[in-house]
Amino acid sequence: MVGERILTAICATDEKLRPEYISNAEPIKTPFVSIDDCKERWAPKATMRGLGVVADVALPFLWKRDRPIKYYGHVMHTSTNFKGQMTLGQVIVRSDIERGIDWSSIFGELCAIAKPKFGMLHLFTAPELAKAEFKSPQSSFQIGPAGWSLDSGIPNLGWANYLGDDFAADVDITQLAAHGFSAHRMGEDCLITTTRDLFDVADNFGTFSDRRSNLKKLFRTGLFQIETEPQ
Repeated sequence: MVGERILTAICATDEKLRPEYISNAEPIKTPFVSIDDCKERWAPKATMRGLGVVADVALPFLWKRDRPIKYYGHVMHTSTNFKGQMTLGQVIVRSDIERGIDWSSIFGELCAIAKPKFGMLHLFTAPELAKAEFKSPQSSFQIGPAGWSLDSGIPNLGWANYLGDDFAADVDITQLAAHGFSAHRMGEDCLITTTRDLFDVADNFGTFSDRRSNLKKLFRTGLFQIETEPQ
């Protein structure tokens, strides 16, 4: 199960990321015992009814930690809606930040497991936390883009970015390397970082912002929904 592999990868990184509670819905209150103990919660089925259709869907898997490092995780499974249209799944991890954790390695492992159409690791600071209108590109960037929002392109680049499916075809690794950006293939997909360290976003946002702006210029026009940098 994807949830098992994701939780295993996170827990193996640092004991500070061991969950305290798990659930298939809010509120998240069931005490976490072990990864093996979670197996009945990875993707239990539920029956949904609507538009004269009955369908079995996999419930999401949620977990959280209230002690430092405080964080939250959510696996939503790919599904088919009542109209027969596929809805892409989503993996979300939101965490308090700590410099001693290898966030980059965790992100790379989660991308290798989930193989998303687009994935992002980012450290949000004041310049990018202004209140955004619901379903706007800025809102999608802040909360993590849902599958439907990617039909209009990528909301914005974070510090590290995984481009899969048709987005991977937009990546010219040779060109990125020539401009000083780190990019490498993961199968047919690609992982790109904007600067050397995630904490560059907090330590010198201006430099990060300039780098991101220059990185986006190396892609086709219209790929990114947010074209300008915060002022």
